[in-house]
Amino acid sequence: MRSLITFFQRNREPLKRGEREAQSLKRRRQKDLLIRSTGVSVVALVVIMSVYLWQSGMVSDALHSTGERVGERLTDAGLVVGEIRIDGQKQAALDDIRKALAVSHGENIMALDLKAMRERVEALDWVESASIGRAMPDILTVRIEEYDPAALWQVDGHLWLVTRDGKRITDQKLGLFPALPMVVGQGADSALPGYLELVAAWPEIFAGVESAVRVGDRRWDLLLKRGITVRLPEKNVTQALEKFAALTRDEKILEKDILAVDLRLEDKTFIRLTPGEAKRRRMAAENTEEEQI
Repeated sequence: MRSLITFFQRNREPLKRGEREAQSLKRRRQKDLLIRSTGVSVVALVVIMSVYLWQSGMVSDALHSTGERVGERLTDAGLVVGEIRIDGQKQAALDDIRKALAVSHGENIMALDLKAMRERVEALDWVESASIGRAMPDILTVRIEEYDPAALWQVDGHLWLVTRDGKRITDQKLGLFPALPMVVGQGADSALPGYLELVAAWPEIFAGVESAVRVGDRRWDLLLKRGITVRLPEKNVTQALEKFAALTRDEKILEKDILAVDLRLEDKTFIRLTPGEAKRRRMAAENTEEEQI
């Protein structure tokens, strides 16, 4: 037997260097493949088990049960809504704010969805923005920022209270704001900032304006409280108002029997008389002609 082993050892040729490296590389690849296969199998098993546990309801039940126990402990510790403080509210109805909050005294204060509550409050009329927070251990704080009303806007037969940039606030209790300027017509909301600048610059004129009508979304007609219409141009409105102020001051034009003052042309002003005044002037002119004959 020993001689047979010696025979094979003598007759086995030694491996060359390249062959040894090839065999070593092959063994490493087989080892890496085995490791990767094992890792994939483990991950797949974890995924399958997770899906099974989730679909079976075991995970959600466990989470729900844990949440209930935590909530009970927080309640026992006194972390419940004991007071709701609302600040900044002026026009918005307190009842509407409380309904939007949808929270009751004694609720777990840590379980409240503050983001959802804020979104509901900000959806109310008058509320521009809201911030809601917790003042531990038992106070819910609500801070309201309301819209600033700037004008009344009549459009399509409906009247709205709007902000300076034309955003609608509400159509309720408009009688509380009789002093606000009124604008009328399509496009009056978007042109409101420029109109309010005119109102601020010419208070002596706009104090007598009942409403301003937007014409063709290009220019304004001012309807005065005296029943007179002042037709402003599309451009150079400041110069037109200067001319109207001079007519009012020097010519006492508003004290005369007129229906309209047309300032649309820069170099001309047209005055429309009342029917009675126009008839009186025609008769006076005819009498003058007869006297001359």
